[in-house]
Amino acid sequence: MPEGKTRIARCACGALEVRVEGEPFEVHMCSCRDCQRSSGSAFTYTAFFAPEMRITVSGEYRTWRRLAETGRYDDSCFCPNCGATVFGWVEGYPGVTKIAVGCFNEPDFPAPTKLCWSSRKAAWLAMPDGIEELATQ
Repeated sequence: MPEGKTRIARCACGALEVRVEGEPFEVHMCSCRDCQRSSGSAFTYTAFFAPEMRITVSGEYRTWRRLAETGRYDDSCFCPNCGATVFGWVEGYPGVTKIAVGCFNEPDFPAPTKLCWSSRKAAWLAMPDGIEELATQ
């Protein structure tokens, strides 16, 4: 198993917890319409952890599956009590676990390296230097 710090992601009420050991292999933002709707914001900010990472889920959750704009499924797992989405999986990354970065409550969490679906970003959203903009993903 890759070495790294243990991170804990929690929903808003704390009933659902995801513990992961190791570093994400990718961190990105997404401005597709589905991510905007699901986050209630201009984009999502998500970390992706490789299948070999030790990930432990504690607490009850529900899964909602949608067909993404890519034509592949996207599973979002959320707390049935507070409704916060904490983790999930996407068909395009077999075995990979995605975790909503805001659920970690770590101000020094690694910055995103790219914005997916930049063609759908809010007109006011300007990217800092170093963040690649991908029109689609």
